[in-house]
Amino acid sequence: MDNSLAKGGKKARNSSFELLRIVAMFAILLHHLVVHNVDAVEALPGAWSRLLAYTFAYPIGRVGVAIFIAITAWFYAEKRGSLVASIRKVWHINKQATFYSLLFGAFFLIRGNVQADTQTIVSMVLPIIGNTWWFVSTFSVFILILPFIIQGLEALGQKNHRTLCILLTVLYGVVPFIPYVSVMSESANLLSEFFVIVVMVTYIRWNVDIEVFRGARAWFVASIVISLLVLVFCYVLSQKQYPLISSLSSSFYSAVFSHPSSILSLTIAIPSLLLAASTRVWTSKPINVIASFSFGTYLITDYALMRPLIWSGPLSLSHLGTFSPSFLACCVAAMCIFLVACAIDAIRAILFSLTVDRHPAKYLNMVIDKCIVGKKYKCLKCI
Repeated sequence: MDNSLAKGGKKARNSSFELLRIVAMFAILLHHLVVHNVDAVEALPGAWSRLLAYTFAYPIGRVGVAIFIAITAWFYAEKRGSLVASIRKVWHINKQATFYSLLFGAFFLIRGNVQADTQTIVSMVLPIIGNTWWFVSTFSVFILILPFIIQGLEALGQKNHRTLCILLTVLYGVVPFIPYVSVMSESANLLSEFFVIVVMVTYIRWNVDIEVFRGARAWFVASIVISLLVLVFCYVLSQKQYPLISSLSSSFYSAVFSHPSSILSLTIAIPSLLLAASTRVWTSKPINVIASFSFGTYLITDYALMRPLIWSGPLSLSHLGTFSPSFLACCVAAMCIFLVACAIDAIRAILFSLTVDRHPAKYLNMVIDKCIVGKKYKCLKCI
């Protein structure tokens, strides 16, 4: 399926996927508002608001991460991305991350919040290596390896690929979250979980016709709604004292909070992706522009020393709890922060267009040309 529109000889992004990116980032920001807030959820008045905070805002962040990974896998499966394309993407991510790490690092050095030691300088200058943002570091490694994983999965054939999907769903989506079972718990790190999502998405992308998606959209919506209801059910049961049932419910609830490849994360993220994929291709410039700044909102709001500054004062849960309904106030606050962060990243984009992006591939081409493969990247083009 072609997920773009040709306009003036150029391809415009499909706004279904761009809108999904915005929704995913909003989910992550709402998660951060609750998790990184100076106040605990108990500061919200009203049992319903607290229930929604625990069953929606708390776990939805990892679902947003799963959606981002699923979208990336979808387009890599379609285009069979090369290592050169992955290097370019990591270069682009690193430019943006370095801008904010230098900006925030200098700000907090001047304020005296951090010391100018080696670790701080490395984190400022090389945020991917310094692990300033966990997602930036993990996603960069993921992107560099992804072209080879795609080629390997394609070589498996449909039957073996399907078997691998089932095996990984059980091993990563179910087994680690059964009480008293420790197998896979150590190895189920976030990077490997990203590749679990890749296996699922590529299988669907290569083996299921788009018309099947269009005929199953009601089922996708049902999967999302039922998964959210199961999440509420698991949370409620986890607060009870039923032998084994409460432990099992608590494990599956906690899994969504921590693991993008948990079964409930997958049954929300992948149907969301397929809803976007099954929609007729359309384009909206405002949505596409906002989506282009969505990654910047993550960099701005999840910088470690920025969290206590952002999620306090007017955005503390105790203050938001003065509005009714308080959970709706939290959603509005998260959306306001998203829009403000988008505006800040738009200023960054303008600065980049006047400086480092005037010749966006110049320095990257020099590095690849001189240090990796020689002129015109003949070695990497075959990958």
